[in-house]
Amino acid sequence: MTFAAPSVVWADDDVALRIQEISKKIAESPKDASLRAFRADLHRFTRDFDAALADCEGARVLAPRDATVCTVCGRVLADAGFPRAAKAVAETGLGTAPDDPELRLLHARMLAKLGDALGAWDDYSAVIRAVPAPSPDLFLERSDALAATGPEHLDRALGGLEEGIGRLGPVITLEIRALELEEKLGRVDAAVMRVDRLMADAKRKETWLVRKGDVLRRAGRDEQAAESYRAALAALEALPPRVRDSRAMQDLEKQARGALDGR
Repeated sequence: MTFAAPSVVWADDDVALRIQEISKKIAESPKDASLRAFRADLHRFTRDFDAALADCEGARVLAPRDATVCTVCGRVLADAGFPRAAKAVAETGLGTAPDDPELRLLHARMLAKLGDALGAWDDYSAVIRAVPAPSPDLFLERSDALAATGPEHLDRALGGLEEGIGRLGPVITLEIRALELEEKLGRVDAAVMRVDRLMADAKRKETWLVRKGDVLRRAGRDEQAAESYRAALAALEALPPRVRDSRAMQDLEKQARGALDGR
């Protein structure tokens, strides 16, 4: 059968019906490991981990090194709170399918959870190289895992984000995280230049002006920060009333005025 993971748009009734359907197929083909893996993933989706783990045990008895079985069972173990066991299952699958990106990604996530950020970095990098269109989340996860280990790896974590930006373009989530790392590294000028570049491409400037003011204020450049906050207030004042009166813009104005007042 073709394995298809449950979708986040499925309703509980849909999942229950699929479990019933798969259970009938398992009764007809009790030695089909993929069926048990599919049902395990459905149970994982409903967070019925006892049932999911039981199905995984059955699937792994039938096909202990199958990549799909190892992927599903690794995810079940990870979600159930057993990262070491999930890592071990992923490694079993990788012994058979070393280039499988799903297994490699699972292994990367478990390494990160277990504190091996450098090992996780290598695995994430292998996944990024292997898939034709890596998502921004892959670059974020890889960077976050390394950055969490301490300041000695922040520069490499930032470089990983720049790699993602170079490959995917100026994805805002990557740019914001890169900005945060530049601040942590004390690279204030680089952070300000990043904000200016992003602001130049933005239709609306007020949010970026406030963010620029925040960067400058945290760096102790109070006069430059005040200039940016005043520019943000002027940009807010120029907005049409229906936009200016929105909750988001009111909060932004309050933030800018509070910063100017030293609060």
